Amino acid sequence: MKKFDEGFLEIFDSNPVGMIISNLETTKFQYVNKIFQSSFDYKKSEVIGKTAIDLNLIGPETNEKVLSLLKEQGFAKDIEVLGRKKSGETFWTLASVQVVAMNDVKLAITSFLNISERKKTEGKLSSANEELAFQNEEKGKRADELTIANKELAFQNEEKGKRAAELDTANKELAFQNGEKEKRAAELDTANKELSESESLIRILNQGLERKVTERTEELELTNRNIFDYKFALDEACIVAATDQKGTIQYVNDNFCKISKYSREELMGRDHRVINSDHHSKEFIRDLWVTIANGRVWRGEMKNKAKDGTLYWVDTTIVPFLGNDGKPNKYLAIRSDITQRKNVEENIIKLNEELEGKVIERTLELTELLMSEKELNELKSRFVSMASHEFRTPLTAILSSISLIDSYHKDEQKEKRDKHIGRIRSSVRNLVGILNEFLSLDKLEEGKVEIYRETFDLHEFSLDIIEEVNGILKQGQRIDFSHYGEK
Repeated sequence: MKKFDEGFLEIFDSNPVGMIISNLETTKFQYVNKIFQSSFDYKKSEVIGKTAIDLNLIGPETNEKVLSLLKEQGFAKDIEVLGRKKSGETFWTLASVQVVAMNDVKLAITSFLNISERKKTEGKLSSANEELAFQNEEKGKRADELTIANKELAFQNEEKGKRAAELDTANKELAFQNGEKEKRAAELDTANKELSESESLIRILNQGLERKVTERTEELELTNRNIFDYKFALDEACIVAATDQKGTIQYVNDNFCKISKYSREELMGRDHRVINSDHHSKEFIRDLWVTIANGRVWRGEMKNKAKDGTLYWVDTTIVPFLGNDGKPNKYLAIRSDITQRKNVEENIIKLNEELEGKVIERTLELTELLMSEKELNELKSRFVSMASHEFRTPLTAILSSISLIDSYHKDEQKEKRDKHIGRIRSSVRNLVGILNEFLSLDKLEEGKVEIYRETFDLHEFSLDIIEEVNGILKQGQRIDFSHYGEK
């Protein structure tokens, strides 16, 4: 059962007493240990999902009695139950049941000990007591007979010899009976000691089992809480999907449904081809499957298509889960939406291409005009020098902002992403303004570009530069910054 920890099941399997885990509401068996299987001659697969009544393991009256105790007080302790094996053979058990809650489901954990030998000993003890009572009765009879014999001896002196012989025989018989009585008493004492030792052992085993069950239950509850917290955090921050070995979708979270615009019911039982945008080559997809099929983690960026036809980009990590044979039996895909970043990158690439085209086009025009005059040649040199300097500053800001946006994936970092997107837009506007200035022939011929003065926050400007440069620092390098005066 996947919901029980392997270590927890190992404790149950190695327990010296029979163990059963069943659903309290349905009474169906969820797990049985090896002692149960050997005691009832059933295999585990024959009993899982069935009830004790289905298998005729115990009588209906006993079953109703145990269920009534569990509902009233949450446990049933030291109940003698007549069990029935698969062959129909019956044997006595001493059972205890404890109700525990696990994953919001109430489970009944039953432990039992085979007490058939003890019952046999008790039977022998009962027989010995009956025999002892019989012997006492016989002793009384013999005493009565002895009294009669004594009376008869008083009245019949002539029969003294015969009666003396009879009396001697009666005395011997009485001595024999007393000896038998002592033997039965010794047997009874031994049986009582064995019974006391068995009960002590059962109490010790039950106490140890109850302690282990309580400790393990607390550990499982803590583990379940931790797993729930991790899953909640993952579902809140990421786009999550789980598939089987063949890639069939078995689980998607709300973020997956939101970005793909498919409902959970539409996705269950299908594979990821439902969101395939045909953007990636067959070699790309084949490399992905070869990687995860060999038990390795795959990371990359993928372009997918939503139900309404819109395209979106996700940064993807696919983790294979390995079975006992060392081969993947399921895959977990964790994604984050990078559509905004990819759109910004595409826009910047297009903008750079347009700017480069305009610069080249205008440079060619200027070159043709300046070929005939030396002054124009000098103007070209100044133009190239000034353009290189003026373009480099905003382009550097654009590239550094793109690099920082790439590291901000989480929703709570949206403010930082918006800040750098704003810087990119501002730098692009500056580039357009600079380009317009350079493309003005009148100003170029005058050999100057108009300068605009404006105030700025030196402290904030310095922090922006530090944030940009931090991304390209080498190991061992750092930036020390101090500021005096008002910000």
